Amino acid sequence: MSRLPMLLACAALALPAATARADEASPDAALDAFQSLCSATGGDYAAVVKAADAGGWAATAEPTDADDTIVVNEKAARAKTDNGETLTLFATSGVRHGAGGDIPVSTCKISSNKPDADLLAHTQAWLGYAPDSGDAGLAVYYVKSASPKPTHVGKDGVGAAMAAGSVSVVKVQQDPNGAILVYQTFHK
Repeated sequence: MSRLPMLLACAALALPAATARADEASPDAALDAFQSLCSATGGDYAAVVKAADAGGWAATAEPTDADDTIVVNEKAARAKTDNGETLTLFATSGVRHGAGGDIPVSTCKISSNKPDADLLAHTQAWLGYAPDSGDAGLAVYYVKSASPKPTHVGKDGVGAAMAAGSVSVVKVQQDPNGAILVYQTFHK
């Protein structure tokens, strides 16, 4: 048998497999969206909404699981489908009332309807440091907004970061039904 027919037969067999892989959702679609919308903007409400709108995210219904410790002044919900995976963005700007006074807070949350068993490991690899707390399905990082990714301040650095202007908390949760990534920034 000549090589050409054999190569064509191998290529024909490989094509459906390659096509199937291209149709699958990126295992990091939620993390990719989180990086480009939440982290790249430092979680700034107006910048998050502008980036989402520019990226083709469509307005959607707001989630019902609001944080009742924050008085929300502005909020936006957007959704986007990435190869069958539904990503939902919920961004807010508001104030947390505390004994020491009001603290402005912005939140950027990306939710996915697809589980990602490697989400915590991929997030840690992207950030380059271990989480400050968490468990098998949750990682929490205390950070300072920076480009291209947040800088680690740790639990012990929260006070100093806040005194310098702001501190952020990154929470990444994975479970059998989906993934949630939150970037919450507290401003001085």
